[in-house]
Amino acid sequence: MYEFNKILGNENIITSLKNSIKNNTTSHCYIFDGKEKCGKETISKSFAKLLQCEQNNQEPCGKCSSCLSFDNGNNPDVIYIKSDKKNLGVEEIRENVIKNIETKPFKYKYKIFIIKNAETMTIQAQNAILKTIEEPPKFAIFLLLTKNYNLFLSTIISRCMLFKLKPLNPKLIEKYLNENIDFINKSNIPLYVAYSEGSIGKAINIASSNDFILLRKNVIEEIKQLNNKNLIETYKIIEKFENYKDSIQ
Repeated sequence: MYEFNKILGNENIITSLKNSIKNNTTSHCYIFDGKEKCGKETISKSFAKLLQCEQNNQEPCGKCSSCLSFDNGNNPDVIYIKSDKKNLGVEEIRENVIKNIETKPFKYKYKIFIIKNAETMTIQAQNAILKTIEEPPKFAIFLLLTKNYNLFLSTIISRCMLFKLKPLNPKLIEKYLNENIDFINKSNIPLYVAYSEGSIGKAINIASSNDFILLRKNVIEEIKQLNNKNLIETYKIIEKFENYKDSIQ
């Protein structure tokens, strides 16, 4: 499910991560920075799975107990942290990280903490986790996933290995959609690619959306008519598209 050889793009990052395991030079904290759905989660999970794999190869074996439990979402030594709130607070960090790290891994080599939207950590939360990052136990590895690493304290950035994920080449996304996604309208693939911002995940989401093509068509039609509408009619258009405010991007 999560394997490096199935990931498109960012080959230099993948090579660096695999070499760190091969050469036993793994860092204790990584920052994966990039736009929404740019591959941060896929790369970080593939890395975590490989770190825990019991076969010590360059790809997860997919057969050992660690890989199987990882694919089933119940590996006891891989901890996912994501807040349902706007910000990730200090109490959540204390509960999910600081208390958790007091005990050794349950079964496997490392205890890996994957923190999604890590840039939403409050200053208090960042200071709390900083103390652990500064002097981590040997078994602890942190994977911080972020859309803007500049929101981290400089002291956190200086103690992490930073990887900036780049948007994929549009031709690569087009090829992937043509060869791997059967349910989409193939004639619309250039459109999906144009709106993908270099992200396969975003391209698939757009292609899967029943509202996208209709919304785009309606917006274009309304824009064409703007010159013929008065101020009141224009405000009615704004009110009409308020219904899409949560998904307009």
